[in-house]
Amino acid sequence: MKGRKRRIFALVLTVFMLTGLFGVLEPQAAAPELPIKKATYFAIDPPTLFAIDIIGVTQKSQITGLKSSKSSVASAEIEKNPRYSKYVRLVVEPKSPGKTTISFRVKYGKSTKKLNFKATVKKYVNACASFKVGSKDYASKFKKGMFTTVSNPQKSQRISVKAKKGWKLQNIRLYTKDGKETVIDNNQTVNLKNFRQIYADFYNGKADVSSTLVIDMY
Repeated sequence: MKGRKRRIFALVLTVFMLTGLFGVLEPQAAAPELPIKKATYFAIDPPTLFAIDIIGVTQKSQITGLKSSKSSVASAEIEKNPRYSKYVRLVVEPKSPGKTTISFRVKYGKSTKKLNFKATVKKYVNACASFKVGSKDYASKFKKGMFTTVSNPQKSQRISVKAKKGWKLQNIRLYTKDGKETVIDNNQTVNLKNFRQIYADFYNGKADVSSTLVIDMY
């Protein structure tokens, strides 16, 4: 028993000595990051806002010094909305063609890190040659912007989308009223009764720009 007590005491003494030499080891907070460092947007009226999670940041108070080098090209603000993300989000508003750098500082633990996001804004271009729901083609609805609102046919319809030259159709996504996503194939027939929105995602490799066209069905 005496030997056991000596071993325990020796262990406690060793921990005490290590603590005295190196101090108490505290877990380090993970450095904050932006999942993307740059993006290209379209300037449309009314403007569309784009949100980007700031990974590792959960409080708006952690953000300081938010600014855009050219606010006439794109402005930014910080948003905290638990409905969409557990993280604070950088919300970018494209305004006019050009380039700007959005920068800010993040406090985490006892450290501070500067993050930069480069935004390129281009004049809007309609990416679709046709966007059919059943026999109706809504392509002309996207001449000036990426959103349009139509009445829901409340029945099965064939969804057919064709990209313009230089563009590639990537996905077609359907959303219910509660936000549930369903990805479908092009030219697929779907019962639209329980769906609220149709999204078509495009990409232009030469211009390095993405575009998402949305039909909102009421």
